[in-house]
Amino acid sequence: MERYGSITTPVSVPRLIVGAMLAAGVAVLILAFTQYGLLAGLAVSVIPAALCILWVTLRNPAISMLGLFVANYFIMALTRYAHDLPFGMILDALIFYNILIITLQALMRPIEWKRASSGLTVVAAIWMAYCILEIVNPESVSVAGWFSSVRSIAFYFFFIVVLTQLTMTEYKYLKYMLAVWSVLTLIAVGKACMQKFFGFNAAENYWLFVLGGRSTHIIHRGCRWSYSRFRRSTTATRG
Repeated sequence: MERYGSITTPVSVPRLIVGAMLAAGVAVLILAFTQYGLLAGLAVSVIPAALCILWVTLRNPAISMLGLFVANYFIMALTRYAHDLPFGMILDALIFYNILIITLQALMRPIEWKRASSGLTVVAAIWMAYCILEIVNPESVSVAGWFSSVRSIAFYFFFIVVLTQLTMTEYKYLKYMLAVWSVLTLIAVGKACMQKFFGFNAAENYWLFVLGGRSTHIIHRGCRWSYSRFRRSTTATRG
């Protein structure tokens, strides 16, 4: 694939300019902490890390997709601990970020869009179109409820299918994803073992027995939680 340029082409910058930029950054950080408080200082200190993440993902969008994969793995679990945070909006932002990365790449070099023209993309597009048409279903309760459901079961599906095919362009990325998935699975198994042998923590008990999670996760054979079942929870269903 011919390239016409790259947004991440190395640039030679004099050391004096680099030193001046670092000194200015440290000065701004100190000013933010001393004059505007802790939150402002933390916000400013995050900027360099954000710029580094932007640079790395621009160089290799597959890394951004792997980050989305990891974040999606933990979001549902985090809702058990922070009930008021908009975790769905976080996932929306991460998907939009991946779309933005692909768009920036396309501005500087040709993108093989035909990679996304697969049968799976067609199926995802048909499913998304069907879900969109559900807005005119007379049985629909509200537009807000429709959008909340369609966003997760249709829009996410379509965009993930397209983005994965555009970014995971080499076999090695499949191996990376399987390796990351293996680590995440081990984390889930470890969490399941903690729940089995030590019980649920306070946040999990609150979600199960106060917020109503037990109606879907406490079953007659145990507990559908962290990809496992626990016999200990059968006592709770009998109480």
